[in-house]
Amino acid sequence: MPKTNEDVAELLDEMAELLAISGYDPFRVRAYEKAARAVAAYAKDIDGMDDAGILAIPTIGKGMAVRIREYLDTGAMHELEELRAQIPAGMRELIHIPGLGPKKARIIAEELNISTVEELIAAIGEHKLKDIKGLGLKTEENILRGIEQLRQHGDRIRVDIALALAEELMEGLKSCSAVIDIATAGSLRRMQETIGDIDILASSKDANGVMEAFLELEMVGRTIARGDTKCSVLTLRGMQVDLRVVPPEAWGAALIYFTGSKAHNVKIRGLALKKKLTLNEYGLFKLDTKTRVAARTEEVVYKRLGMPWIPPPLREDGGEVEAAAGGTLPALIAEDHLKGDLHTHTNLTDGQAPIEEMVDAAAKRGLEYYAVTDHAEGLPMMRVTREKLLAQRKIIDALQKKYPSMTLLHGMELNIDKAGNVDYDVDTLARFDWLNASVHGLFNLTREEQTKRIIAAMENPHVHAIGHPTGRQIGRRQPIDFDPEAVFAAAVRTGTALEINCFPDRQDLKSDHVRRAREHGVTFTISTDAHSVNHFRNVRYGIAIAQRGWLEPSMVLNCKPLSELKEFVARKRAR
Repeated sequence: MPKTNEDVAELLDEMAELLAISGYDPFRVRAYEKAARAVAAYAKDIDGMDDAGILAIPTIGKGMAVRIREYLDTGAMHELEELRAQIPAGMRELIHIPGLGPKKARIIAEELNISTVEELIAAIGEHKLKDIKGLGLKTEENILRGIEQLRQHGDRIRVDIALALAEELMEGLKSCSAVIDIATAGSLRRMQETIGDIDILASSKDANGVMEAFLELEMVGRTIARGDTKCSVLTLRGMQVDLRVVPPEAWGAALIYFTGSKAHNVKIRGLALKKKLTLNEYGLFKLDTKTRVAARTEEVVYKRLGMPWIPPPLREDGGEVEAAAGGTLPALIAEDHLKGDLHTHTNLTDGQAPIEEMVDAAAKRGLEYYAVTDHAEGLPMMRVTREKLLAQRKIIDALQKKYPSMTLLHGMELNIDKAGNVDYDVDTLARFDWLNASVHGLFNLTREEQTKRIIAAMENPHVHAIGHPTGRQIGRRQPIDFDPEAVFAAAVRTGTALEINCFPDRQDLKSDHVRRAREHGVTFTISTDAHSVNHFRNVRYGIAIAQRGWLEPSMVLNCKPLSELKEFVARKRAR
């Protein structure tokens, strides 16, 4: 994302949050949220754009364009500055507590004169919230869990943000002639959902030259520490990045060592000892003679230990070493196995791009089939109607003629209510090719209620998949509490797929859920939930979840040809 786009999107997001705290019209709040997403998703750099260029950004109207223009010309937004002066800085942190939100945060702040998380914790400790109408002990419990979740993520950043920065830094370093190999390491290379510090590993015969080039990169801010082969910096965005430089002949061993995880490394070092070898970041050595027997590539190191190369997402000591040694390592899914995308949105609802642009981009991905799944009208803020959704079919039919090599599917994302019902009657649902159903509200129901609700939705013969099943938003909203084993068993019984949602702030299902569901025999979908053309690149995060969950292509519905997808739908509808 261009830097100016990122800055403007952050300011528009802040504006939305401050308006929500102040109790403004929810539709005005949503307008800023949509504008923030649109600017963040826009491929062109808005720095230096004229007014016509700004108005060309999807969902940006004249009023919003004026505010963006004000920032581009002056470096500030007057209205935002006024709101900042009115609202204590700590209030923004309050609304980021999963499960709290702006309405409750405002009530608590006004009733108890609270503006920081610490003050809120103290008030809960004295059970002051129970005296506020509409709140109580259950609310206090939920807020404390939310604060714990917020602090767990703390300084950690989402994998997409970390990866974008790491790739930018590595691209900058490639111009340094001293660099021979370069890659991410640590939890980022293992593609965990959130990252602490960013680790980059390079090989070179001139470690000092590489570090000098690194420190001169435009996005590098303050140097924290520097040694002979490692330096740590804070970037201009406030993220810590550690660069290590190793000799080319030790590249493979170092990459294994610094990728981790610690538990995986302990396991393979133990295996090495059984073979009278010792493994460290410099190579695999014979114990008696200290002779190095493997180091240059990861593949040769693993092979010398008696196993094939283990993909980084599996390196968590979850049985991958035993599987590799025993020849039962899964043939993991990869991005090029996907034949379709079964969850996407257009500007008919909350997408930022018209259907024509989304379909064109999908065709350029080389997909065999592509589903347009705008929201059903159960979400009032979408301002969509049954008639508008049905009329979308005519546009899809016209586009199908333009893209004959890719089959277009007309779908919807339905809303699951408290009882497990979804939008529309059977006759209406039967007119759509593909239907996801998702939880979009009532996140604090009991475990029993959430479990019954999801299973009831799966028992509907027109619900083909459950979208983002836990409903979480990383660092902002806790997952709903349901019985995973009961839901996984019901998914198999009803012939309903469970989605792995690729959106970085969802990454839902989580990889541990995926692996457990895999053991039940659940069928999965991996879908981008794209709301703009740029969101299609998020597929890499869904693939990473699937890999960490040990999935093979045969377990994922949209890795199958269109004929098998249609058979899946037909079987579900016949139940």
